[in-house]
Amino acid sequence: MILTLNRGLVGDLHVTIVGMDDESIALRFDGEVQRFFKSEIEPYWLGEFRYIWRLPELVRDAMIAPGNRGADVLWLRRQLSAIAGYEMGADIDLADFDQPLVQLVMLFQESNHLDADGYVGEQTLQHIMSQSPLAGGPRLGRVD
Repeated sequence: MILTLNRGLVGDLHVTIVGMDDESIALRFDGEVQRFFKSEIEPYWLGEFRYIWRLPELVRDAMIAPGNRGADVLWLRRQLSAIAGYEMGADIDLADFDQPLVQLVMLFQESNHLDADGYVGEQTLQHIMSQSPLAGGPRLGRVD
């Protein structure tokens, strides 16, 4: 995630968050990583940020919808299974976006304050990728 810090007349500074914990944040800028207390950064951050991401390898489109079949649905089912900690049933077609999977997606969306429509678009994908231990995407770690 890239934050825009407002420095008044000097101009904006773009920094990359590389880690954080409850009290501090590690930022990369000018080729170095420096740690700050969050309270030191807050006066300069006006809420502007950029979140850079890409579709997972097995996902063809930025929309996985009820009724779809294929590797992207299987990917979705595996990610939600890893997040929720449940076993996938052996008696179902894992590559089919069926009604039970729609319900699971809606529960995930509700728990993440997303529009619970059962469709897996960009926002839902971003939340899944940030929470799944299987997704393989970048994660913020604790600052040491």
